[in-house]
Amino acid sequence: MPGPVLVTGAAGGIGSALTGLLRAQGTGVITTDRACPGADPAAAGPGAWPAPGGGPGGAPGGNAARSTAGASPARPPGEDPGSGCRRPGDADYACDLIDAAAVDELFERIEAGHGPLWGVAHVAGALEAGSLLDGGLDALPRMLAANTIATANVVVSAGRRLRARRRGSIVVVASNAARVPRVQLGAYGASKAAATSLTRSAGQELASSGVTCNVVHPGSTRTPMLTASWAGPAPQAGDVQAGLAATIAGDLAQHRLGIPLGRVAEPDDVAQVVAFLLSPAARHITLAEIVVDGGATL
Repeated sequence: MPGPVLVTGAAGGIGSALTGLLRAQGTGVITTDRACPGADPAAAGPGAWPAPGGGPGGAPGGNAARSTAGASPARPPGEDPGSGCRRPGDADYACDLIDAAAVDELFERIEAGHGPLWGVAHVAGALEAGSLLDGGLDALPRMLAANTIATANVVVSAGRRLRARRRGSIVVVASNAARVPRVQLGAYGASKAAATSLTRSAGQELASSGVTCNVVHPGSTRTPMLTASWAGPAPQAGDVQAGLAATIAGDLAQHRLGIPLGRVAEPDDVAQVVAFLLSPAARHITLAEIVVDGGATL
């Protein structure tokens, strides 16, 4: 990459895989997620939120859009961006992405400490399942906040900076639930569809400045969020195998097709696509929606 990349939702799942892939390719990566042991809680900015997994917007094992707020103090230019959070999967900065002011502050601190960003991969999000008709609508404001408002804040803040430099790339990870209706995922799918539309509209505004803006739609991907949905936060090996088999087979009673390729995606399958779209090799691709689901949405 011609410059560093910010990855949101980097502490687990797809975000963690993408961070590892980009760093292996020699790209400087700065990461943010909902908690960072290296961040100073006293330095947190507006909109503080306690603890991973608590409060609206959280999802078991997922990459939460809302986190302990504010950004950890920027490190000096040239210092390893990973040095602030030393355990595998830790993020460099904690930020409440639902808070526009906190997001702007995050970008300011990152670019002050690491130089101008080349690109942003927005992977953070949250999932709540439930019937729309039987109480699931209660989740809609939380899903819109975590998956749509947070996306808007990241895309707008990044877009303004990249537009001024007339180069760069933004990739938003949404979901194939944004493209097809899903039983029990009405609020989630609606929030991801809104995020997709918003991202592509921003991409239209950015195109004349040479900035690309694309969306990746994963299907079922082997992450802690998916395995927890099968049998709780600590599924046994048998639960995982049964869950994989059921996901691949589909469920006609739930109007859900199986996966024609016969496998659930690994996080790296999605990360590879995101990394390509971030790179100059994808310089003539913008406003695109790339589905990475093994053919599940046909």
